[in-house]
Amino acid sequence: MGLPQPPKPGVLMHRAAGGDEIWTVRRHAAADGPLHRPQAVRHRDRYADGYVRFTTRSNIEFMVADQAKVEPLIQALQKEASRSAAPPTRYR
Repeated sequence: MGLPQPPKPGVLMHRAAGGDEIWTVRRHAAADGPLHRPQAVRHRDRYADGYVRFTTRSNIEFMVADQAKVEPLIQALQKEASRSAAPPTRYR
């Protein structure tokens, strides 16, 4: 078994002694904008088989068992973040 590829920022790979792997994809609400409950539930069910956890620093972490779902989840979260971005402020 070779060395694992370095994960992207916000993605952690956990490997058990028996070889099982799970990926954690973290989304920071303060940096990426709010993730509303319907969006979080949709991503949780579609990509993370219903497993998420909330951290004390306003993060939501999606626990993904299938590595093939990691990149589509990241893309979906980035798409949501770009939609929720506030328009530029105009000063008079």
